[in-house]
Amino acid sequence: MTASTRNTVPNTTQPSEAVRIAIAEARELPILDVGPYLAGAPGALEQLGADVRLIQENLGFFAIV
Repeated sequence: MTASTRNTVPNTTQPSEAVRIAIAEARELPILDVGPYLAGAPGALEQLGADVRLIQENLGFFAIV
């Protein structure tokens, strides 16, 4: 295995048209504010977990601040 092939992932599967459209229509990158969790706010961990799950199930990426 050469260095040029070792770090590549074969492109064998393309996303479905529905997935491409859903991602293309996302107008903003979801942003998760972990401040309340870090501050120890009641319920913050559960809210953060629910937000991450929803984003991962529907979009797949986000930013953390």
